Amino acid sequence: MAGVTWERTRTPGVYRRDGARGRHYRHSYRDAGRRQVNCSRETTLAGAEAHQREMLNNRPHDVTAGRITLQDAYDVLHADPRAEYAGATVTLHADLWNALRRAAPSLPGRQLKDIDPRTLRAALDKIAAPTMRDKTRQLVGLIYRHADARPNPAVKEYTPRTRAARMAEAKENGRYLDAGAVERLTAEMPERYRFLIRLLWRVGLRPGEAFALTVGQFDPDAQEVTVDRAVNDGVVGPTKTGRTRTPPLPSLIADEMADYIRMYADFTEPDRVIFTTETGEMIDADNFRRRIFGPAATRAGLAGIRVYDLRHSFCSDAVAAGVDLATIAEMAGHSVQVLASTYVHYSAENGRRAAKVLDAVLREGVTNITIP
Repeated sequence: MAGVTWERTRTPGVYRRDGARGRHYRHSYRDAGRRQVNCSRETTLAGAEAHQREMLNNRPHDVTAGRITLQDAYDVLHADPRAEYAGATVTLHADLWNALRRAAPSLPGRQLKDIDPRTLRAALDKIAAPTMRDKTRQLVGLIYRHADARPNPAVKEYTPRTRAARMAEAKENGRYLDAGAVERLTAEMPERYRFLIRLLWRVGLRPGEAFALTVGQFDPDAQEVTVDRAVNDGVVGPTKTGRTRTPPLPSLIADEMADYIRMYADFTEPDRVIFTTETGEMIDADNFRRRIFGPAATRAGLAGIRVYDLRHSFCSDAVAAGVDLATIAEMAGHSVQVLASTYVHYSAENGRRAAKVLDAVLREGVTNITIP
């Protein structure tokens, strides 16, 4: 559970936390998220700890030391009546286990203490499907946790990345969407979210900034929005850079926003969020990407694009239209350096337009030119 802190007890492997209505919750780490032993404050905690001790001690001899094969540990896991796995989960585990045995036939016969991360990675790399490979790693980790055997070779490695590496990755993964692609995407979106796509594409807001926009942040007379907050993981806070900016809106977008507010919000409620779900809740970025944006992109023939690609496309289009970098950077809420290195992408359409301009220079000697 996110945001919940578990405290160690005197019993090895047993943790506790305070719950609602005066309850204590205790369980072993291997049962986290699946089972809870409840006892009121009036009840002595000794009973709960004794129950957990029994659970921890009821394991085959020498399991903790890792002197048991991976196959035997897998069988023990699924023979444990306390596991209470659903039928679908048992079937999934069987499929993953068979995939691991095909990839590394000798691995199940090795003792837990003899399997290191490199050996496990070599076996997992032979599983072609990335999702199957990652779920198999999770299954091996579950086996080790159930056996209380350490170290666990299935712990996913963490490779720290520098800011420059993250920027390079963003530039490499960023994808430019031309007008036709955005039109196809918009047509596949539910009616409620179509203007949101156009706003991200034509104004370049970060998704979290758009999701947090309120009616009072839009000035229909000045045709601009005040961007001073964003939502991340359901929490509304400052923008990524901590700065407030007021990007102007194209007249067409400003008119569409006014119409959208009249339809889905209310100009008399300045604190009301403009873009909400069907139930009136603030949009959750992960749910929006998985349930709305991703399926619509697939139907539009754009599988794999990101919501952030709309922001990248705005910056690229603005540069191609002749807007100076300082202005684009201010509208997007970034520095000129980050804008140029991360958000501006080449497109064949803009390349052809530039070629026509250069052709005019070569043929006619024109020096004072603009890109249409």
